[in-house]
Amino acid sequence: MKKRFLIIPIIIIIAIIVILIGKNINSKKYDYKIEEVSEYNYYIYRENEQFGIIDKDGKIIIEAKYSNIILPNPQKDVFICYNGNEPEVLNSKNEKMFTEYKEVEPIKLKSVANTPSYEKDTLIYRIDKLYGI
Repeated sequence: MKKRFLIIPIIIIIAIIVILIGKNINSKKYDYKIEEVSEYNYYIYRENEQFGIIDKDGKIIIEAKYSNIILPNPQKDVFICYNGNEPEVLNSKNEKMFTEYKEVEPIKLKSVANTPSYEKDTLIYRIDKLYGI
C-alpha cells in the first residue's frame, strides 16, 4: 500500500519535469531578436529620374545613377542598387559587397504597417540555381 502512495507522487514529479523541459526547449526554438531602427543614417534621393543615397547630414554617398535603390536598414551602409533588373550591393564607400553571389535581394515583409518594409538584418542570395539566406 505504501508503494502505491510513493509511485503516484514520483510519476507526478516526473511528468512536471518533462513538461518544464519541453516548454524550455520550445521557447528556445523561437528565440530571436527583431532588428529595430533607432536612427536613420542613410536616405534615398531622386534626381533626374535616377536614385542615389545621401547620409543624415545631406552628403551624397552614392550618386543618383541607378534605376532603383533598396535600403533594407537605414542604419547600415548596405545599399541594393539596380541598373534595370541587375542588383549590385554597395556600401558607403561605394565598394561592391557580396560579389561572390549571383543575386542579393532584401526579404520583403508582408502585412507590416511600414511600407515598403524589408527584413533589416537578412538578405537572400543566389549561387547558380540555389538560394540561401
